[in-house]
Amino acid sequence: MQGDQENMSDDAGLTPSLQVDVIVVAYNCAEMVSNCVAPFVDLHMPDANFNVYVADNDSSDDVIERLTGLDQQVHPIEIGWNSGFGHANNVALGQSDAPWVLLLNPDAAVTPETILSLIERYTDRSDVGIIGCRLVRSDGSLDEAAKRSFPNPRLAFEYLFMGKKKSAGYHSTGVDDFDEGVVDAVNGAFMLIRRTALEAVGGFDEDFWMYGEDLDLCKRIAEAGWKTFYDGSFEAMHLKSAVSGEHRSPKLNWHFHRSMWLYYKKHFPGDPPLLKGAVFTGVVGRLGCKIVVDSTIRGARALRQHRRDRRDSASSLTTN
Repeated sequence: MQGDQENMSDDAGLTPSLQVDVIVVAYNCAEMVSNCVAPFVDLHMPDANFNVYVADNDSSDDVIERLTGLDQQVHPIEIGWNSGFGHANNVALGQSDAPWVLLLNPDAAVTPETILSLIERYTDRSDVGIIGCRLVRSDGSLDEAAKRSFPNPRLAFEYLFMGKKKSAGYHSTGVDDFDEGVVDAVNGAFMLIRRTALEAVGGFDEDFWMYGEDLDLCKRIAEAGWKTFYDGSFEAMHLKSAVSGEHRSPKLNWHFHRSMWLYYKKHFPGDPPLLKGAVFTGVVGRLGCKIVVDSTIRGARALRQHRRDRRDSASSLTTN
């Protein structure tokens, strides 16, 4: 775990040889990806070198065209099919080689200086495998998933029937929002990871197509002896749900709840059959409710928009 320290000098902090890879997974969000990548384009820093890898899951927009030839440090990767978050990250990780890797959502934004400051603060703590920071939404509020507790059956039932805001154990309450300390997990929107920790666990579990893979990664890295640190003195912007939408489609709802069940089966294999059945029933029941509710909300919004469009069209004809 000491190998990364050779990139740091003892008396001057960061050295010009420090390499950092930023990995972004894209799917039909070209404008967001452009904004996310922008701080690293034509970047010349005396103390570090950034490479950005954008793994595109077969988008129908022009994300690859926007990135091609943009900067020699920006590397677009065409996956060729919608392979999921974990697989796309693993492909990019296989092409990168820096000792520190930042996994960054396309709807997130952070300055290179923040990344370097976090590395400088934690690089000598050889047991730190993952670093997260305070994630702030566009309205200035905290994305509470920036620091989380590992799910367990009790927390799962609280979450399923009370919602995450009322579930006392959903968020890591042991560390204040603006403090630093060890937490169970941080959000996959911003995960600064030591490569040796990633290699120790083999990257993401690709059984998780979307959702839950960040929790699973933090869990496996913790089981391998590394710690996950949250540092609230640094922040990044996270436009939560900007890519997937505020209300998930039936497909995304399916994968969200499927990931809940996958995580439970994987990390609680010894639970008695009765408890497993109860958890499965709870997950399936919540899935059904969410599909109905979210579909109804989307339908109502589409109907309201259609009525507004008709009124605007009628008003335009009357005026003319």
